[in-house]
Amino acid sequence: MRYLNRIIFINSAHVPYAEVSLDGNVHFIGTQGVGKSTLLRSILFFYNADKSRLGIRTQDKQQGYDDFYLPYSNSYIIYEVVRENGIFFIMSFRSQGRTAFRIVDCKYDRSQFIDEAGMAREWGKINEAIGQNIFKSRILRHYEEFRDIIYGNRQNVDPNLRRFCIMESDRYQNIVRAITNIFLNQSLESRVIKDTIIDSLDFSNDNVDLASYREHINEFRNRYDDIWKWYKREKNGSVKVRVDADKVIDSHIKYEALCSEINELCGQLMYALERDEKSLPEMIELETKLSNDLTRQRRLISEEAGKYSNERDKLKQTEGILNDFLKRVKDKIQYYQNIRISDIVSRINREGELNIQKGNLEKQLELLTNKNLDVTTRYKALLQTEKNKLSESLNEIESHFNKEKEILSEEKNQLIDAYNKTLESIRNQYEEEKKSIAEDLRLAENERNDLKIRKIQIINTNPYSKEMTEINGKISEYSSREKELTDKLSRTRSEIDRSMHKDEIAEKDLTAVCEKDVAKIDNQIALLNTELEKNNDLLKRYDGSLMEWLCENRPDWEENIGLLLDERTVLYNTNLNPQMGDDSDSIYGIRLNTANIERDVRSPRELKNRMDSLERNISELQNQIICRKEKLRSDINDILGKSKKFRKSLQEDELTINTELSSIPARMTRLKKELSELDDKLKKWQKAQLDEIDSALSEVLKRIDGIKSRQQQADAKYRKDKKTCEDNLRKQRDDIAKRTNLLKAEIEKEKNLKTEESEKELCIITARMDAELKGAGVNLQQLDELRRQLSKISDELVYIERNKQTYFEWLKDKKEFLDQEDEKRSELKATRKKLDDLKRKYDDRKLRLDSELHRLDSELKKTCEDRSRRETAISKVKGFLSSESRPKNFDSILPFETVKSLSDIFESLRDRLMNYQRCEESFRKTVNDFKGNFSSVNTLGFEFDISSIADYRNFAVKLSDFISNNMIEIMRTRTNEMYADIIQRISREVSDLIQHGADIRKTINDINKDFRDNNFAGVIKEIELRAVESNDRIMQQLLIIKSFDDNHGQDLGELNLFSDIENRDKTNERAAKMLMTLGDLMDAESKRERVTLADTFKLEFKVKQNDQDTNWVEKLTNVGSDGTDILVKAIVNIMLINVFKRKASSRFGDFTLHCMMDEIGKLHPNNVAGILAFANARNIRLINSSPTTYNASAYRYTYSLSKDAKSNTIVKSLLTIR
Repeated sequence: MRYLNRIIFINSAHVPYAEVSLDGNVHFIGTQGVGKSTLLRSILFFYNADKSRLGIRTQDKQQGYDDFYLPYSNSYIIYEVVRENGIFFIMSFRSQGRTAFRIVDCKYDRSQFIDEAGMAREWGKINEAIGQNIFKSRILRHYEEFRDIIYGNRQNVDPNLRRFCIMESDRYQNIVRAITNIFLNQSLESRVIKDTIIDSLDFSNDNVDLASYREHINEFRNRYDDIWKWYKREKNGSVKVRVDADKVIDSHIKYEALCSEINELCGQLMYALERDEKSLPEMIELETKLSNDLTRQRRLISEEAGKYSNERDKLKQTEGILNDFLKRVKDKIQYYQNIRISDIVSRINREGELNIQKGNLEKQLELLTNKNLDVTTRYKALLQTEKNKLSESLNEIESHFNKEKEILSEEKNQLIDAYNKTLESIRNQYEEEKKSIAEDLRLAENERNDLKIRKIQIINTNPYSKEMTEINGKISEYSSREKELTDKLSRTRSEIDRSMHKDEIAEKDLTAVCEKDVAKIDNQIALLNTELEKNNDLLKRYDGSLMEWLCENRPDWEENIGLLLDERTVLYNTNLNPQMGDDSDSIYGIRLNTANIERDVRSPRELKNRMDSLERNISELQNQIICRKEKLRSDINDILGKSKKFRKSLQEDELTINTELSSIPARMTRLKKELSELDDKLKKWQKAQLDEIDSALSEVLKRIDGIKSRQQQADAKYRKDKKTCEDNLRKQRDDIAKRTNLLKAEIEKEKNLKTEESEKELCIITARMDAELKGAGVNLQQLDELRRQLSKISDELVYIERNKQTYFEWLKDKKEFLDQEDEKRSELKATRKKLDDLKRKYDDRKLRLDSELHRLDSELKKTCEDRSRRETAISKVKGFLSSESRPKNFDSILPFETVKSLSDIFESLRDRLMNYQRCEESFRKTVNDFKGNFSSVNTLGFEFDISSIADYRNFAVKLSDFISNNMIEIMRTRTNEMYADIIQRISREVSDLIQHGADIRKTINDINKDFRDNNFAGVIKEIELRAVESNDRIMQQLLIIKSFDDNHGQDLGELNLFSDIENRDKTNERAAKMLMTLGDLMDAESKRERVTLADTFKLEFKVKQNDQDTNWVEKLTNVGSDGTDILVKAIVNIMLINVFKRKASSRFGDFTLHCMMDEIGKLHPNNVAGILAFANARNIRLINSSPTTYNASAYRYTYSLSKDAKSNTIVKSLLTIR
């Protein structure tokens, strides 16, 4: 049994001196701050030798381990260890400012470290006290070396230190981690437990070496990236590289077509220049003729304008006189209206009547004032006077009636005369208008007929017929050439295909021979791998085997016993427990002579040498495979090289044909575009001419309609004017009759009124006479009334006399002006109509003259512009031909007949030359854009160091050849076939890695069973582990690749009996994508070197506490209360330590470990007893601490910690149970 027996503190961590026994469960008690955790950390340091994993919070200004635990040169912590054949101790001390170790092969003795005065000694004195015969190791300054010694990692430990271990294993790291986690109460993660489980298995070092694949996959990815770009689709469904390649080819075709166009335009330019220079004299002669015709036409227009001006001025003068007369009429009417001439006339007409009334009134006044007459005589005279007055009034009224009647009769006669005169005038105007309308209609219809004839001529005229005929001829020529080139291209491609097919057959034959050679080498590699695996298996079984024991205890074993024992079943058997017997040269008491036995016995070193030799042989064979494949490629290249020259000539012919053939559609498109443009020009010209004619025709038709409308209007106007004249005559006659009747009625009425008034006056006079006869006096009231009436009549007569001059002037104006108003208005209307007719006729004549003038002017301008344009074009062309812009090959180009204008050809040439620079830049840009998809060191063989336009053209030619021969598909197939073995290698290694899954699951089941079988009754009802599918992305991808290889291995790489072409292509593409994905995942974890067993699965926990269930989780933290959390984590870690204890040490398992649990007081006493029993049942002792003691019988040792007056920690043993 091996275990840490006790720990001794000397001037360490404020402990002057203390010894603590550890050969059982230990309990430290004491208040906070007395040093319980300090002691636990020092014990933990023995197991982990890691100052950063002791729970010391240096960030909280706690002292570091060296300064706190070993502050002086005579500060020590002693670890005494018991082993099956003795006791040794390890002293830790401060050396060169940090903690170091030394192993001493004897039991600890206080007197060796403490002198008689109770002071701790220095190392020199201690060494003397121990003695020279006791083994003392060198100072161990490296903590990893110390751990290798303690845990028995024999491969890394000096032989003289191998015996100082408490267990023997090279996979002890997880036990250290578990012990540390229990003390620090850290959460449990599945990775930690997985490592512990795997390290306990013999095949824990199995892994997939990612580094070995990175280089191959990166090389593959570089090649595949270049190839994949030809198949990678964008979001819009297009393949960018192919689009860029098509752009290169298209721009190259456009570039070549543009060069051809420029050459053709140069030939046309030469022909058109000579043609236009010869046509200039004819154009000058035509200009002179048109100029003379234009002058004559302008003279005709001027004469017509003068004639129109004279006639218009005469009519305007008449119109002015009539307007002036009517203005005077209007002014006089307004004047007489303002002075109310009608009232004046009416009052003057009553002058005679007023004079009679005045005489009567004077007589009556005279009678009334004559006192000499008696009353009767006087009144009789008054009565007779009244009667005479009535008679005179009636005579005056009758006389007035007769005068008015004569006036109305005269007015009627004048009205009839005016009617006859007006009717004659209307008839004359109508006949004249009718004649003018007939003439206008004849002219307009003639003009309409002329326009219709001209419209038909325009429809059948094509000013661009020569150009269109020329273009149609070229289109037919190009069409025939295209068919000829297509047939020639088909024949050339057939020859190329036959040559390539022949190469493919030869390539397949070479590949088949290569595959046979590679298969033989693969068989040799398989045999070597089998032997290598056997030797590796023997080496794995070396630890704890008879071979190890013989190597350590019998130096000459190879010469004797080694010759008799079987290598696999005996020498490397780990269960024989060899020991030295009394007879060292016998086997079970039998002594043999082994001199005649011929047998090679291999030591571990010889096995390793043999394995190195096997690995070298395998590497050489693999290199042979590589060389054989390289030779295959070389042979294929030789075959391809022989036929390449033949195909190169054909491909050059194909390229030439393709270049010309590819330019034909562009040329035909251009010609069709030109033809379409000419057709558009023809349509526009015809449309413009027809629109002009239609516009003129529309105007003529409008004029015809207007003339006809004028005819209708003239007829209607004639009828209307005649009717109006008749209506006016009838109306005026009716008015005269009505006025006559009204006059008669007024006369009768006035007569009756005078008679009635006279009768009333006679009655009044009679009544007065009777009254006066009675009173014999004068009637003053009557006298006043007579005087008032007489005064009123006198005033009216004065007014009449004053206005008689105005009255006579009105009579004169009425005769000279007012009565002639209607006649003058008719004359004015007729004059204005003559002006309108004159203007209309002049406009019609001027329109025809202006139209001809416009035609001559337009034709002259067109001729002048054409001549000027030709002269300008000739000048520009000559300047161009003498400039640096002139194409270098211009002189070598022959003239090319054309009907196009020189300016159009020159502009087209200039446009093409300007486009040439852009086209070349565009061509270069498309090539550069395509190159930008690849690196300069690409796997496709494109030359990227190009500068001249010839280089760019050559690049486009090669790219076109690359695409037309579908070289990318060939490269894709070869790349897929070349790297199919990567998939198969990954599949084999992953299969080897995951084949241990059953053993791992068995170990997990053993852990679960161990808990169920040895659980203590408490709150933790169940703790269970399980392995589920890994979530490691690289591992998942490796599994996908393995599954893919299992299902599609027959379709990988080249075609064989079990795969077809379609499946092979699809499978290769999927395989390549999976390798790319694996490469991306490895790039994301660039520092990761391998995939281990721990990556093949995911470990989950499930803890049941009373009725609570954590379900399956990957990390245990905060399971319940603080105490429950501590308890669960401790149980799991103890279980893991136990797994390690049982499987990690291959030689023996009889050793005990310690686990430290701080502040155990958080656990219930029942749980404390339970966890102690749980750990002790697995040879694990617990060291706990709490403020007070409880359940003391569960511990073997109970120590009390306290502080003295100097703040030193005092450790006292309170209870020991033996």
